[in-house]
Amino acid sequence: MSNITASMVNELRQETWAWMMACKKALVETNWDKELAKDVLRKSLWWKAQSKMDRATWEWRIFTKKEWNKSAIVKIWCETDFVANNDKVAEYANWLLDEAISNWADSAMQKAKDTLAEFIWIIWENIKVEEIKVIESEISWTYVHSNWKIWVIVALNWGSEEVASDIAMHAAAMMPEVLDPSEIADSVIEHEKQFWEEELKWKPENIIENIMKWKEKKFRWEKALKTQNFVKDPSLTCEWYAKNAWWEIIEFMRISV
Repeated sequence: MSNITASMVNELRQETWAWMMACKKALVETNWDKELAKDVLRKSLWWKAQSKMDRATWEWRIFTKKEWNKSAIVKIWCETDFVANNDKVAEYANWLLDEAISNWADSAMQKAKDTLAEFIWIIWENIKVEEIKVIESEISWTYVHSNWKIWVIVALNWGSEEVASDIAMHAAAMMPEVLDPSEIADSVIEHEKQFWEEELKWKPENIIENIMKWKEKKFRWEKALKTQNFVKDPSLTCEWYAKNAWWEIIEFMRISV
């Protein structure tokens, strides 16, 4: 083939999202072989994309998907709000969500790592896939706060979406870090103890040990979703609010920006 046509260039551009002149150059180099031109674009533009991967990302979007008995969240950072709201970013995020629901979060994150450079040259701006999380349960509820900066998924072993919704809204407001008090790392407790000891240094030594135990218990309970006082009825913990409805909280995830 001796002459390149605008339709050939446009077709390659639609399939690769590379810019027009790059598509034309790749077709010329490969004697108008579209498949070989794709490889040329991938090699040349991939290296250019690498140079953008250190650029700061200031804007973000969180995407969620619920399918069957799984709910998934992916959090993506971009350089500009224009790209954050781009349909291509949404397509990419939904592709990762599909992978997360089918093969769990680790597989989706690996796909993100494998394809990120290629996707960066498609949108020509740096992006980062920060988090991918998946919950599997019979009942789950996704809550998005009105400022679009807090997203929560709560999973119950069975039961009512109303209860899951209430607990998700509680988690958005009260910022639990773990589900159960036992999940607070011992290293976190040891770090806190140095401040408690400073507070208590004027107390009689014979009561310091008991106070320290009480402070640790209180700290663990306040950081755990199950043992936080439920915002709609502080006489109950979240765990007991769910149990009174005959359900159990089995997992939650909270993402904020």
